[in-house]
Amino acid sequence: MYCPNCGTRNEDNSMFCYQCGTSLTAPAQPSKPISVRPALPFQGQNLITLVAVVVATVAIGALVLVVLRQPPRPSNGVTEVEAHGEWQDTGMYVQKGQTVIIKYLSGNWSPGRDFVVDANGMTDTPTDGNNVLKGYNHASLIARIGERVFYVGAGVALLAGESSDIYLRMNDRDFENNSGRITVGIEIR
Repeated sequence: MYCPNCGTRNEDNSMFCYQCGTSLTAPAQPSKPISVRPALPFQGQNLITLVAVVVATVAIGALVLVVLRQPPRPSNGVTEVEAHGEWQDTGMYVQKGQTVIIKYLSGNWSPGRDFVVDANGMTDTPTDGNNVLKGYNHASLIARIGERVFYVGAGVALLAGESSDIYLRMNDRDFENNSGRITVGIEIR
């Protein structure tokens, strides 16, 4: 459901827009009288045609569900992110327009130096040449949704710009000598 005031996507059962607070409940519509005509019985060729159309519609609908249906994925979860890996699939999928909340829960990791840090990384080295995401703390938690890479650190909430799996990693291209892991919570709304 989209807010009529600001256009923000909200959950279908929301009463107010989470962005601007506008009421999302529609005023009651006056009922209109309905005219009812007696149904004509189907006979002969009309009945065969009706049955054929119903069977074809059901068959096509079932085929579409089988072909296009993705396996169900959780909308909330906890995952561990290894310091010595590239992009790691969280097993969670977000649809375009959904809100994704990623929070650091616990753990520490090391970027292969004499430093041990949490998801915020090394706060004194945002310009390390080995960063995947330039301008953000070295060894911090970063995420990728589709082609967009963004800083997470201790936590972030954002609106997904595209439908995609959610990937996480340490902000360090030279990950072979890294160690440790952190635990991260993910919520999709």
